[in-house]
Amino acid sequence: MSQVKSFLKSVANALYTMKRVVKFMLWYPAVALMPRNPKKILFGAWWGNQFSDNPKYFLKYILSLNQGFECYWFGNECIRSKVEAFPGVTFVKKGSLKARWHLLTAKWMVTNLGAECDVTNRFPTYGRIKQLTFWHGTAYKGVCNRDYHAELSKNPFKRFAQYFLSKDFSIAAPLWSWASFSFEEMRFLMPYEVPWQFKPEMSIAAGTARIDYLIQNKDNPDEIRRVKANIASMLGLPTDKRWILYMPTWRKGIGVNYSFMTSKRTGEINAILEKKNAILIEKQHPQVLQKNNIQGGWNGSIYMMSSDNALTDIDTQELLLSSDCLITDYSSCLCDFETMDRPVIHYVYDYKEYTSTERTDYHDVHEYAAGPVAFSEDEFIQALAMDDAAMLAVKGPKAGDLVAAEKGHACETFAKWVGLIP
Repeated sequence: MSQVKSFLKSVANALYTMKRVVKFMLWYPAVALMPRNPKKILFGAWWGNQFSDNPKYFLKYILSLNQGFECYWFGNECIRSKVEAFPGVTFVKKGSLKARWHLLTAKWMVTNLGAECDVTNRFPTYGRIKQLTFWHGTAYKGVCNRDYHAELSKNPFKRFAQYFLSKDFSIAAPLWSWASFSFEEMRFLMPYEVPWQFKPEMSIAAGTARIDYLIQNKDNPDEIRRVKANIASMLGLPTDKRWILYMPTWRKGIGVNYSFMTSKRTGEINAILEKKNAILIEKQHPQVLQKNNIQGGWNGSIYMMSSDNALTDIDTQELLLSSDCLITDYSSCLCDFETMDRPVIHYVYDYKEYTSTERTDYHDVHEYAAGPVAFSEDEFIQALAMDDAAMLAVKGPKAGDLVAAEKGHACETFAKWVGLIP
């Protein structure tokens, strides 16, 4: 019986390889010979479900140059109206015939998760498109553990197909823009054994596109008022109160995130918010929002953003710019907010469990803390009651190191480095 299973498995692996070979033979001539338009750029983010993050802010920079670039945003129908309302960019449905045409003729692609997730939808490009990767956050924790990304198969048939013919190799090795880690640390954080592994010669510590917006506008009262009023009108929030924003990271295997909406201490929290003339806005991680149909609503002065609002209506960078204080745990939004020199509370209620089961290469919260660290609700309530000056006075010895490369011109630096602009 075991011999039969082994034989059938070998046959299946051989068929898998043959499928990849046929795909390669069918598509490679067209992909290899089709002329590429050096002014055509394809953008995408978050599996095609969001018009946001670093690709959006790099898009805004490219359009501001007025150099005749053709910009296309690849996505799913849920963001069509959002993209079509944005001047200068054309919406393209992922996986459509039109998408394939653009993949055959474009020279550039900008992503934050990866080409397959955000743009190509497994359509082969065989290295003909230059993939520009800003990732989706600063590496506050190990962003590419082997537990989260598949290595090359040990089976020789699949290994051959993966390395030479598969959808994975159809992606050009990415040109990375990152924030502040040494090349040795980045090799550890990006431990791929496949063709797009992290390489110093294909990377630059330029910073991140989305943080450019925060640095350039953190002291711009007109822009802050504009975006705050816009968000307030969409969500029904008051503009005459301070906004305290809660943005936790995603937990893969240890249950749902903590929510202030269901805390047994909401009475005490609301009392502090009332005293501070503030509201607490809770925005859960996109993974949580997508998997759970969160309806949103109020609990005293605590407001929960719904899945629809948080995923499609609200720009996270504008929400950060509008907020006076950030509550987070291990999320890289810390790095975005830290560049604005505003108060931060690290609420790490599951620190021991998280660092032992979720992200074993997570950097010590005490080292990089940009404000008080709370391990329990008692400690959190004490931290929340502190005034801004007291919060800002609490810093870890490496506070600011994660954003050392952020100077407010990452887009320009990266665009020149890759040869997109002179």
